[in-house]
Amino acid sequence: MSSWADEIREWNTPLLGAYLLWNFTKGYESAGEKQSPAFLYHFIALPILESPALSSAINRHRKDFSSYVRSFSKDGKMDVLAKLNDKVYQWRLNTLRALDVGFAVRLFEWKEEMTRLHATRQNEDEMVVSLSDSILKLGSKAFLFGTWSAFVELPVFAGLLGVQLS
Repeated sequence: MSSWADEIREWNTPLLGAYLLWNFTKGYESAGEKQSPAFLYHFIALPILESPALSSAINRHRKDFSSYVRSFSKDGKMDVLAKLNDKVYQWRLNTLRALDVGFAVRLFEWKEEMTRLHATRQNEDEMVVSLSDSILKLGSKAFLFGTWSAFVELPVFAGLLGVQLS
């Protein structure tokens, strides 16, 4: 099988989404108030993390979430960010599948009457061993994006990204 086909197979799975959301959650929990994120953050984060056009701006050169959002204006790519609301809507089933896999392999557990997701620490070593470098790098981006998101309330987070929560 060609490397292109391997990449498609590797990237098109709910397990990858679960891994990214798990890293996002770990990052969120490591920063800010050190609490678990409301589960709605995950529905916005996954389409961002799995889109090269949106995830490319997640890097250590930016200091926070606001810097991430401003980068689209600065780089003349507001059209990419403007399409995020539709992408979140289109990806909701993929996000649910990723969360379902995450629960099945015990990467997540519910907190606070099923409003927040907690990243469990078990299975970390087993999962990381078999992942490619590109996925590990994306996992690091997910962690960083989670740390930034911990300092932004959900309505502000969604509003700055142009995502409607209703």
